[in-house]
Amino acid sequence: MGFFESTQNTKAGSSRENMVKKLQHLMFFRVVFLSFFLGITIVFQFLGIKSFIVPSLIPIYLLCGTTFFITIIYAILLHRISHLQAFCHAQIGVDVLLTTALIYATGGISSAFSFIYFLPIFTAAILLYRWGAYMTASLSSILYGAIIDFEYFGYIQPIHSSLVGPLEYGRGYVFYMLSVNITAFYLVAYLSSYLSEKEKTTGRELIRKEIDYKDLATLNTNIVQSMHSGLITIDTERRIVFLNKAGEKILGISMDKTLGHRIEEFFPSIQCSPDANTGSNGLSSRLEYAYTRHTGEQVYLGFSISNLFNANGDEIGNIIIFQDLTILKQMEESVKHSERMAAAGQLAAGMAHEIRNPLAAITGSIEMLARQSALTASERRLMDIVCQESDRLNSLITNFLCFARPDRVDPEQMDLCKVIEEVLELVQKMPEFTDNIQIIKHLSADGKIYADSQQIKQVLWNLYVNAIQAMPDGGRLITSLKPASVLGGIKGVAIEVKDTGMGIDTRNLHRIFDPFFTTRDSGFGLGLSVVHSIVENHGGRITVQGTKGMGTTFTIILPVGRASGETRIHEQS
Repeated sequence: MGFFESTQNTKAGSSRENMVKKLQHLMFFRVVFLSFFLGITIVFQFLGIKSFIVPSLIPIYLLCGTTFFITIIYAILLHRISHLQAFCHAQIGVDVLLTTALIYATGGISSAFSFIYFLPIFTAAILLYRWGAYMTASLSSILYGAIIDFEYFGYIQPIHSSLVGPLEYGRGYVFYMLSVNITAFYLVAYLSSYLSEKEKTTGRELIRKEIDYKDLATLNTNIVQSMHSGLITIDTERRIVFLNKAGEKILGISMDKTLGHRIEEFFPSIQCSPDANTGSNGLSSRLEYAYTRHTGEQVYLGFSISNLFNANGDEIGNIIIFQDLTILKQMEESVKHSERMAAAGQLAAGMAHEIRNPLAAITGSIEMLARQSALTASERRLMDIVCQESDRLNSLITNFLCFARPDRVDPEQMDLCKVIEEVLELVQKMPEFTDNIQIIKHLSADGKIYADSQQIKQVLWNLYVNAIQAMPDGGRLITSLKPASVLGGIKGVAIEVKDTGMGIDTRNLHRIFDPFFTTRDSGFGLGLSVVHSIVENHGGRITVQGTKGMGTTFTIILPVGRASGETRIHEQS
């Protein structure tokens, strides 16, 4: 009910405002007409021209003054009157009476001002439409007929007649004057009301069309702004005209900072090309682009470009639609990485059998030789080196097998918050850990999930060790736990491990989980590969973001319930 009442109140307010404007125009027109009429009269009197209206102009001055005074009263009362319709009726009625008085003052039958009745009739047609025009025409006919009849039968004597003497009019002339003027009154009423009704109907249609146009424009705007894809329009000079909200979010920049700028300022690869597959102004129809936001974060965008035409079919620019393909690129890299890992697993199976057995024989033989007492100090030192390197080689093979053939996942209900606390406590006992490293925790989400707690501990341990080694001069080690969701509506949780250390060169991000890839002088480069393998076996996903000199962030997303390795999940937006 509130909506309809509000709509009705709005319409009522608009109708009153429209009526007030019309009455203001009526009063203004009345003042202009009287000023013109009075001015002509004064000029005639000043020039000494004998009036063809009346010998004395005093009655005309009185009528004009009265009309001016009444109009001032109207203007004062206009915004104080609650019933504008009745106020409108009163003004038109007074105008008819004043016109009748003018006819009486200027000679009655012989008056030349019977046409002034047309003005209130026309005004009534504008303000009150058809029935108002006919009512005013009827009132004008009655009053004009009364003046003519009373004068003809001698009941009254117009002012003009009292000054120049009575005039004799034939019955036919009087009937002719009445017929012509009354017919003219109704004819003006009909024509003016017809035009007024037509204008009213046209105005309503125009308002309806305008509303439809606004609704359509609003709908189009909402569609464009509701798109999940970014949209840019450029003109023929390749300057940006529009950028939607999704585009602002993807590019990390507001529309007002892009308007008027050339598209090449943001996407240098979008440029004129003579290639046959480009548009008429040289824009490529489809392309991919690595875009760097002002924060330094790099995203991959896919573009689709087409021509933009106006209503006449003339080309006025181009539409550029783009999507953030970063997640797809990451998934593509993840698939490639999984394929490489599968191949590495097959290789590891053969390596384990072919290397471990000879290595065990070598280690055993060296240990037996080491028990002999006849060895010199130099020989014993060499024996120790061989044993140490054999153990190191055995550890390498063990880690590689852990990556290539990880242990079977034995899920149980565990508390991630508790596991994180335990691993962080162990990390603080590392020799590399210093007082300059600040540990920050944001464990706001519920950490209860089904997973292999030992393997999750290994994942966290490897990530924390890497983070501490990346901050030799100290920094912040931040661990966050927040909700996530799994495709299909299954709940998940995201673990974010962030450091403020040396960071990773963006050129190496796609290789960070590859086995034997490392940027340090020590280590085998298998820690993150093992982490990736364990997370995937839990049905999760791990991503990395980082910039050289600005730290690194690893994000692990795990399902809350039991999940297979085929489960694909994504973080909540």
